[in-house]
Amino acid sequence: MNRYEDGVLAKKEENPISEEYFLYKNPQFYKLVGEIIHKEESSVIYKNEQITTSLEFKDVSLDEYPQLKSFFETKQNLFPEDYFILTNFTLKTESHTYSIQEERLKPIVLFKKKPRENWVEGEAFNDFNVVTLNAPPKSVGHILVWLHELGHIEDHDQLLEDSFQIAILKIKLNDQNISTENIYEHQTKIDELIFKRERKGWAEALHRIRPFTKDLGISTEALNEF
Repeated sequence: MNRYEDGVLAKKEENPISEEYFLYKNPQFYKLVGEIIHKEESSVIYKNEQITTSLEFKDVSLDEYPQLKSFFETKQNLFPEDYFILTNFTLKTESHTYSIQEERLKPIVLFKKKPRENWVEGEAFNDFNVVTLNAPPKSVGHILVWLHELGHIEDHDQLLEDSFQIAILKIKLNDQNISTENIYEHQTKIDELIFKRERKGWAEALHRIRPFTKDLGISTEALNEF
């Protein structure tokens, strides 16, 4: 899960190795992917000189997507009427094309109808094969955070295993008889598992975005920060 807000990180803001920190400190990640050249009720196309970015979306229908019914019943702070489903997303240049349709696990991607300005947030729900976004993928930062969450979906089995280990370690931390040495050991292990998980998500995101970095105006130096 990742977020940044108005130039101030919502979390990990003092941690110079956090990926959120690098998104925050590089203004190029805030740029829109291009000018709007086409806009309808359920689609929008952005274009700069080198790349075309296309989004297609529609209202959430629990009849059409029955698996979302249990998702929204479980996530009681989320409501289907607040979201669009991203039905297609494409990045296209003369030499490369990326489409959400290429994703092996075909996750359902939901984004907020009324995004908060200057705020990006994403979360992967592996047990439902769902990704939620606080805004549509319309800037480089939006796209990176979204692809990061897709990376978590792709890493489903390892994510479940790591989450189980973290849960066990947290139970041990709640033991009133735990020693100071064991507190440090367990917390260090939790931090290592979370760090590994986040790095894997970013590795997947960068793998997808790398063919388009030059056309999106992302410098190699900025990507190497990750």
